[in-house]
Amino acid sequence: MMKKIQKINLMFFLLFVAFCTILLYVLGMDFLGRQEKPWHLQPSVHEDSLSVAYTSQYQIYDKIRMIDQVGDSSKRKVLILVDAWGVPTDENLLAEDFSLFAEMPHKYGLHQRLANRTKHAELVEYRNNDTTGLYMFGGDSLKYDRKGYIPTLGYREMLFCDSCSDSVMTLKLDSVLVNAEKSVIAWTTQDSRLGDRGKLHRTLTRIAALAKKYPDVQFIVQGAHRPILGMPEIRRMHKSHWVPVVILN
Repeated sequence: MMKKIQKINLMFFLLFVAFCTILLYVLGMDFLGRQEKPWHLQPSVHEDSLSVAYTSQYQIYDKIRMIDQVGDSSKRKVLILVDAWGVPTDENLLAEDFSLFAEMPHKYGLHQRLANRTKHAELVEYRNNDTTGLYMFGGDSLKYDRKGYIPTLGYREMLFCDSCSDSVMTLKLDSVLVNAEKSVIAWTTQDSRLGDRGKLHRTLTRIAALAKKYPDVQFIVQGAHRPILGMPEIRRMHKSHWVPVVILN
């Protein structure tokens, strides 16, 4: 009789353990499913596909560097990567961005970018075979090891200005264009890195004014990547692997 009771108790215990295991698994799965993933791991809907409005209205450029696709060999060139300037899912927002360049010779387009990192964009776009080129950045030369990899792209001269705003760097670029016959100048902005559209527009307006001042210089202006450092909702407002591009003069 005692053995029979022990077997029954053991059976109930095993059933209880199995029930608890299943319950914890189900609750755990539900708990995990309810947890919000880190913003940079969250999926976005249609973030890589371009709308018909985009493909019909703008020139589409592939992943190779823009200077190879649109560069004018007869002109000096200024290559500008605008930090956190991506292609919005709302076409009207990009139209607002592009409108800042409307009063001068221009071409608008969308450029494929394979990675959402400024270093990736610089490694792709700034490769330079002319050793008279100049690289400019309004920050520390050690940030992301720029002092190490920028020279490998062909730039013997580098101009770093620790904690300098885009307005200050625009003035420095103006001075370089006046006083030096550099065939290629590369500048990476940073004011708009958190996805602030007000700061973005101020930087783009300064670039437009500078390009208008130098009609004999070709400006190739493009986004480095979509906003990735600001709020998650700002990131989700942009295509994942597309950036705007403007060719001036």
